[in-house]
Amino acid sequence: MIGQHMDEAKSKPRDDCLPLSKIRTIMKSSPDIELVSQESLPIVCRATEMFIQHFITQAYVHSKDKKCIGYGDIAVAVENEENLHFLSDILPRKRLAGECIDMSKKKSSSPTKSDPEPQR
Repeated sequence: MIGQHMDEAKSKPRDDCLPLSKIRTIMKSSPDIELVSQESLPIVCRATEMFIQHFITQAYVHSKDKKCIGYGDIAVAVENEENLHFLSDILPRKRLAGECIDMSKKKSSSPTKSDPEPQR
């Protein structure tokens, strides 16, 4: 009886699973991947679902309004959670124009190692 139930669970598609065809397309878009095996798709799909769940949970934790998660909450989670920092280029925190100008002025006024030394 248990074996039969497990076989049904394996053959029955999950409602909450991301579309395997889309996962395959995304995987194939990487220049490092030449072949996507049929066996790897459900595993990558489940890992992706788990990542999304973790990501949204972290956004909720950082959310001020617990009824709705917005872009700002997601960006704060990316900024504050070390394991999400790799997304900082894709999901930067929104800044006011004045903040960006101040940051730009600070960068231009302090020489960096890559800047050449001023000639005398």
